Amino acid sequence: MKLNILIASTLFIFITAVFAAGSHEGGHGHINSDQHDDEHASLIGKPAKNARDNRQIEVHLKDSMRFEFSPSLTTLKNGEAVTFLVINDGKIQHEFSIGTAAEQKSHMAMMKNTPNMAHHDNTTVSLAPGERAEMSWIFSGNEQVVFSCNIPGHFEAGMHHEANITG
Repeated sequence: MKLNILIASTLFIFITAVFAAGSHEGGHGHINSDQHDDEHASLIGKPAKNARDNRQIEVHLKDSMRFEFSPSLTTLKNGEAVTFLVINDGKIQHEFSIGTAAEQKSHMAMMKNTPNMAHHDNTTVSLAPGERAEMSWIFSGNEQVVFSCNIPGHFEAGMHHEANITG
């Protein structure tokens, strides 16, 4: 009897760990970029499917717990499509996440429970040192856009940036 309980408990722990691990693609209730264009991933916009004509912005992720945008980013235009070339210049893992303040707060709480989770979805990319990724986004609405790294301790250390949508 004890052996059966031990086996069942071990199996439960293993299955739970398998489902909790992984890249977490498509998570957080966001849409996938191959869904309909009129669906919103966020109150501040949605993923852009075609990045060719977008404004390009480089985002350097730094171990000083800062983002460096080139060119600098303070405002976005309503309906504007932007492609972010995200580059981890650091020696530790960082992430780049796009959302509202409430969405980032929710993501941060989730990350505290699963701090090693890697993201590669429409709103967030996790990058190991030296890695690069592209994210394209069409901004809309009137909420403030919050860019953040929600790896535990990074946001609190200053790894976030805000921009307003105008027009």
